[in-house]
Formats: sequence, C-alpha cells, structure tokens
Amino acid sequence: MLGYFSKEKESCNNYNLSCILTLPHHMNHGYGRFLIDFSYLLTRTEGKTGSPEKPLSDLGLISYRNYWSSVILNKISKLNSQTEISIKDLSNKTGIQMDDIVSTLQYMGLIKYWKGKHVFIKNEASDT
Repeated sequence: MLGYFSKEKESCNNYNLSCILTLPHHMNHGYGRFLIDFSYLLTRTEGKTGSPEKPLSDLGLISYRNYWSSVILNKISKLNSQTEISIKDLSNKTGIQMDDIVSTLQYMGLIKYWKGKHVFIKNEASDT
C-alpha cells in the first residue's frame, strides 16, 4: 500500500475528500498528487465541484496549492488570448471549488479584488 484517501459522499460543504495519506517512504513520488487528481476526477464525473476537508495541514496545503496551481494554469494556458473565462468556468472545467481557485490565484499574485470583482493582473514587459 502506498497511501489512501477517504471520499466524502455527503457533505454540506462540498468536501470531495475527508482524508488523504501517502505513507512516508512513498512521499515525493507523485502518489499524493495522483490521489488528489483522482478525487477531482470522481468529483467531475459526478458533475460537481469539490474541496478537501478543511482546515488542511501544512503539508496538505502545500500539496493542494501545487495541484491547484498546475491545473488552473494548465487550463488558462490552453485559452487563446482573446478568450474570456470566469472563475465559475474554471471551477466547472476543473472540479475545483471557486473559493480554492480564487485563493490559489491570489496566492500566486495573479488576481486581485478590484471594484467588487476579481480581476486578473496582467504584467506587460516594458519597451525601455
């Protein structure tokens, strides 16, 4: 056994995962990410969005932030420059709850709350 996760079947908070564990001698081999990805695959298959049970441990937060960042950036990178996408669209495409998407993008410094809306921050290279 490498690890396990426990799926939330009925959650009023839309938790898709209540517990995840990768055994210490199997850590840093991608098994935790595989389990996280599998939990979101099940969530998307159910036509839902989800989030892990909170609060997350320090290691859990690092693991989920890494997962969320890569999945979100992957989806955004596949858009052409003229395409608009909302947080809700990203949530539906990834299965990740909107709150987790917003907090991840804020953590990465890619969005901010401005005039009542979350907006992407675009840094343009200067010509000087």
